[in-house]
Amino acid sequence: MKKQIQTTVDDTRKKLKNGKNIFGVLCSLLLALCVVFSACGDDKDENGGGSGSGSGFKITAKVEDASEYSNVDIVEFVAHHSSMNHVLAVGDFKDGGFTIYLPDIESKFLSPIRPFNLPQFGPFFCVEYSNESAKILKTEWFRGYNAKNRGKAIAHFTFRKFVENTSTYTQMHWYYVDSDVSISGGETQNHYGGRKLIVHFSLNLKKGWNEVYYTQTKILNDRGFTTEDKIEVTTDAVSGLKWTGN
Repeated sequence: MKKQIQTTVDDTRKKLKNGKNIFGVLCSLLLALCVVFSACGDDKDENGGGSGSGSGFKITAKVEDASEYSNVDIVEFVAHHSSMNHVLAVGDFKDGGFTIYLPDIESKFLSPIRPFNLPQFGPFFCVEYSNESAKILKTEWFRGYNAKNRGKAIAHFTFRKFVENTSTYTQMHWYYVDSDVSISGGETQNHYGGRKLIVHFSLNLKKGWNEVYYTQTKILNDRGFTTEDKIEVTTDAVSGLKWTGN
């Protein structure tokens, strides 16, 4: 590749020296630039798995039973911050799924890394941080709309799996951090009515977007009421997740 680029540049220098074919010179330079950029690109196309960082972080989704969402034209990636929902990225819903590129996040949308919160649970104080100055944005929302009515979501898409014959499920969340940080440890909390929460963290977050696996198991009593929640939050990959809508 370097030899090919160098040859193009050497030919260009000769043409400039001879003062001939200025249009050809410009075309040669443009071609060299195109070769450089196409050689450096990394455009993985995985169902659910993202690649890259910042605006290069690509999410490709193939939705189960996609025909049920034939009225969906547009998918929005949404985050909740300061009591408001913010649209971070938009993609078209077509061919049974969607592709969205996640952007870099402005600092005004980021929150302090501690104390750490989860959807419906937290804050948690008995955890350890490798970098307490890091800031974070956590989200897992993909909302589907019809182009004729952007004011009302008609579908929500998640990347998850349910373990058969159990009350366990895993769902992917996406965390954005402004600097590298590891989060470890956990705690047990007792909630109203004797309901117990046991949570454990094992996160190795890199600057930019990160895929996080949130696994929750509910322990039920004889009457079907939840007496205990066990939650594992990790960056270690969990297999078997699929894109589903509701």
